[in-house]
Amino acid sequence: LGHEEIVKEILCHPLLQLYPDRKEDFPLNEAYFVLSQELIERIVSHPQFDLEFERKSMRHIYSLYRIIREDRNEILDLLIRLQLFDVNQITHSGSTALMIAVEKNGLESVESLLRIPDIDINIKHAKTNETA
Repeated sequence: LGHEEIVKEILCHPLLQLYPDRKEDFPLNEAYFVLSQELIERIVSHPQFDLEFERKSMRHIYSLYRIIREDRNEILDLLIRLQLFDVNQITHSGSTALMIAVEKNGLESVESLLRIPDIDINIKHAKTNETA
């Protein structure tokens, strides 16, 4: 079985604990790993899904880098629609999602991010002190 099939099987298992010991790992990381919109949608609709826990997670901002780099705008739009990440959250390297999109020349991603009402385009990069 591939990653996607394994995650589907796990999501159907009656003994699933979506947040074992409240750690930020499987299965949402696996859905991001395979960039599967279907899996992300299934996970967020799971009864154990904790939106507030997820919004505090850094997982999404790091996944955005890959989502933007690989032009998976349908997944970015899904994450925006579900409000799964703080658009102004700063990574450990000092970037916001908008900075990542600009760096990767992801015009569609930049446009999607700029449609978020509370985006702060004036946040400065922690190291370069430049805005997106």
